[in-house]
Amino acid sequence: KCETLFRSNYDGDYIFAFDNIAASGPSYASPSYSVHTDKSQIFGKLFEDRMLPSSKAMVFQGKYILTPAASGLMIVHLRRAMERIFYERYLNALCHDTGITQTALFPVQIQTGASAVMLFQENHDMLMNLGFDIGIVSADTIVVNGVPEGFSCEEGKVRCLVDDLVFILSDSTALLSEVLQQRLAGQFALLAVSHSSMPDSSMEAQRILDSLFSMSNSDFTPSGKKIVTVIETDQI
Repeated sequence: KCETLFRSNYDGDYIFAFDNIAASGPSYASPSYSVHTDKSQIFGKLFEDRMLPSSKAMVFQGKYILTPAASGLMIVHLRRAMERIFYERYLNALCHDTGITQTALFPVQIQTGASAVMLFQENHDMLMNLGFDIGIVSADTIVVNGVPEGFSCEEGKVRCLVDDLVFILSDSTALLSEVLQQRLAGQFALLAVSHSSMPDSSMEAQRILDSLFSMSNSDFTPSGKKIVTVIETDQI
């Protein structure tokens, strides 16, 4: 599948970072909400220095993707790249109802307690938009029939995922709809990364790069962390 790797929409382009949300809970950190507009820092030379068309990507130490660039070596932070990809995918799903569900071969029934069941009932449509297919069995029990594309359907991982979902949905802070969508997309992106396996082959790494560079902003995560660095040849 061919995709456009670059989008030049620098004027007015900005990065969302999120207000300090909760410090406790699952192992991922919630982003905060602010605006960053230093375009010289964000774009600069990186736009002219993307990977060479015939380059071969490789995964280094399970943390970085290395690939040749026009002026040297490009280093992509793998987890941050995946966070950016998931963020834009979930934000699009929340805005346009485009989530893709991966149906579980064996649905997982979980006793969560009455308060958690109410959370799933109240947020049913939003969870469906993201790709979660969660039904209500009784006043204190749910059944997970499907999860978003990229999540595991294994029972143990589904149970951990449900705990994380309850933590996110329990945050009842009232926000404007657009800000809430961005914050939820950021939280679910971190959740997706924490439940995803890291690619370990050149083909998978290249697929990550193709997806990353089709994003409206491929240089920073939603919370403002740098994703891409280019080391020039004379500095190696």
